[in-house]
Amino acid sequence: MNQRGPRSLCAVALGFAFVLSIRAVLRGGYIGPDYHTHLSRLIEWPKVFDFSASNPPIYYLPGRPLFLLIGSSNSFPITLSILQVAINLVALWYFFCYT
Repeated sequence: MNQRGPRSLCAVALGFAFVLSIRAVLRGGYIGPDYHTHLSRLIEWPKVFDFSASNPPIYYLPGRPLFLLIGSSNSFPITLSILQVAINLVALWYFFCYT
């Protein structure tokens, strides 16, 4: 059975989702109402390992060095959102290949 057709369709769909997501990021569409809660967990080092949060501490570990590198400018949430979009699309690609 030829696997090129479904994989090509998935690649086109993921490419479209990537472009759409980047446009949403640049318009501020990926910043949710709980942004300030997550931002405080990234800024203050003791809050990174707070296990009372809904997200595990490993979720905040990549964001902390980015915050120290970029600073608290507007480009910080944009960078984090683009990184999250890329990780989600890679995970979806492997899911599509698996199924």
